[in-house]
Amino acid sequence: MNLRTCAAALCLFAAAASAQTYEISPVFGVMRPKQSSLLGSLPDNNDKRDDDTKIKHGQGYGVRFTLNTKGYYGFEGMYMRARHTLQARVNFTGLPEVTRQEKINVTYGAFNVLAYMMPPRERFRPFLTVGLHTQRYGEPNFLEWTQGSIRTFGGNFGGGVKVTLHRHVLLRVDFRDYIGGKPYDLIYRDESRIGGGLLQTLEGTVGFSIAF
Repeated sequence: MNLRTCAAALCLFAAAASAQTYEISPVFGVMRPKQSSLLGSLPDNNDKRDDDTKIKHGQGYGVRFTLNTKGYYGFEGMYMRARHTLQARVNFTGLPEVTRQEKINVTYGAFNVLAYMMPPRERFRPFLTVGLHTQRYGEPNFLEWTQGSIRTFGGNFGGGVKVTLHRHVLLRVDFRDYIGGKPYDLIYRDESRIGGGLLQTLEGTVGFSIAF
């Protein structure tokens, strides 16, 4: 590759880079698993019910990293950490029935594509988004729990809006619907059932973006 070709490549790269905007966005919000999604029962429960185990809503915080193109699209990576409550009914043979309730950490990682409805430099930029994600569910701290922690995968979609407050500061509001595998591989009343199906988690966050 000669000097002229290298110079042309550098100019092309510089032009592409100058047409892109980067954002770093600390955010916080609420994650709410749908309670209609039955997680199953502990393997040693004597009387198994499909709704023995539940994950309740939790508050989370995290950061989004965004690369916006010159036009109507953007690419975004996200990391969130939420504190959920896990509730499990324990009904072992020969022991009194109890309900355990413990806090668990759930971490979310995602890669999304954004499609804006307004061009760059507009004060209000609504957008739609779709992407892939992973969730890691931590282990609750009670003696009867033997399942450990687990990681699941899935897809998500949603939307939001970015509001320009200053040239380099934006307010953003996001709503996402995460659909992934049910955690912990618990047992269902029909023990021949393989896999737990899907768990849907709704997310709403608000935060500020630093753009440069």
